[in-house]
Amino acid sequence: MENFYLFDWVSFTTKKHDPSEIQELLGMDHISWEKINGAQGYKDRDYFDKISIHYNGNYESVWCEMSGQGCRAFETYGNGDYNALFKELTKNEDEYNVTRLDIAFDDHTGLLDISSLLGDTISENFVSRSGEYMYTGGSRGISIQHGRKVSNTLIRIYDKAAEQRKQGHWIRTEVQLRKENAYNFILRYLEDNESISKTFLGVVNNYLRYIEPSSDSNRWRHPMTPYWGNFINGASKIKLYKKPGVEYNMGNLENFVIKQAGQASMAYIKIMGEQAYKQNIVEHYPELNEKYKRLVEKHGTAEQWQRHRESKKEIKYAQIEREGIQNEEEQPEMYPDFR
Repeated sequence: MENFYLFDWVSFTTKKHDPSEIQELLGMDHISWEKINGAQGYKDRDYFDKISIHYNGNYESVWCEMSGQGCRAFETYGNGDYNALFKELTKNEDEYNVTRLDIAFDDHTGLLDISSLLGDTISENFVSRSGEYMYTGGSRGISIQHGRKVSNTLIRIYDKAAEQRKQGHWIRTEVQLRKENAYNFILRYLEDNESISKTFLGVVNNYLRYIEPSSDSNRWRHPMTPYWGNFINGASKIKLYKKPGVEYNMGNLENFVIKQAGQASMAYIKIMGEQAYKQNIVEHYPELNEKYKRLVEKHGTAEQWQRHRESKKEIKYAQIEREGIQNEEEQPEMYPDFR
């Protein structure tokens, strides 16, 4: 399995746009959002698969929050275009306020060893911009944290495989940014030609380093441990950002078609008729995107299933006919021939 980066939390507020405009920005205005109670002083919320759009609060603003799962939903059901989203969020400081951004790097190839990291953390063989750190361990694996949860920069390194109770090597390095640090990361990311690896590693290298002891009084000049150097250099070679998305299957398709768009589709069919409905769908979407192409390739089309059923029927009818002829040949005459 390859190493890859992902955006794992995006949160922002706006006083210039309403919930419907935020849904359109995400490319999710076609979704049937659930209306539930808001949080953090907001009375109402539009909710879909860990994406929350809070409104009607004391702050005279709208707050959009996408957790890790919400980011996967944005990639799968929305336009999934972080570059366009980030450009919009930073286009005008008066329109949006970025409140939180999480970026993660998943190591599947052994760049980092969590036991070595834990040992060097306990021995304080590291330098960090934060004066606070902590580590935990247990049945869900080892986790190391530099910084406080409420600080504007926090780095967490943990055994994701153990946390998820999965086999294999999976160490996640997670950078959690708030307020101006989140905003500045987006600006730098866009300036770096949207290279997430370059921006991510620049932040990590500036904020945290695991080092080998040296006589130099400035610990930031101490040489990095070989594994941390390999992590920084090895990870930096990965230039492509991978959008993991939600694993799309027939359950996802049926959930959207029946539960999300079912009422609208039925209303259209009642008004325009089934033929017009089918014709408009075919005209507007003559080609499927890759996600739906893979689903069709996996399950086949209705025409293929129909041909398969007809073929089975023909085989069955031929078998019945053969058996019938054979039975007639084997049956004795019921009546004598009086000719």
